[in-house]
Amino acid sequence: MAVLAALLVIGALALGREVPPINAADHAVTHGATAGSITVFDAYVREPATDDVAAAYFAIRNDGSAPDTLLSVHSGAAATVSVHDLPGAAGHQASGPLTIEAGQTVRLRPGEGHVMLESPVSPITPGQRVTLLLRFQDAGELLVSAPVIPIGAEPPGGRQ
Repeated sequence: MAVLAALLVIGALALGREVPPINAADHAVTHGATAGSITVFDAYVREPATDDVAAAYFAIRNDGSAPDTLLSVHSGAAATVSVHDLPGAAGHQASGPLTIEAGQTVRLRPGEGHVMLESPVSPITPGQRVTLLLRFQDAGELLVSAPVIPIGAEPPGGRQ
């Protein structure tokens, strides 16, 4: 069933459609998703303070012998999705691709990078899941399910 859901999402993207937000009966991987040498884990979306924007966070580990690059993130949960404030980037603005060196783990966390979900298509509330499709240069596409957690709650993987 999970493979079917992933194929439907990837097929929709190939046709130029957005990734659907998959909620309660979610089929995307929650605790960790792997494609090639890339693993994404500890994904979550913080409950937004306003209805117009939310932020997603996660960790990316590269177990390979060569770097790989996160090219883009897509989600049907928001009109616009972009990677912001990457580690080492200046200012609060959209950042370019994120390279994960061989053997490196990069964490997007509050104050150190996030995926901005702008103009959500419906309210993002605790208990939901937001589906993210990450595109890597070498590893390809990776489907991740991020739980929405309340403001102040402990994120997956503990305090990062």
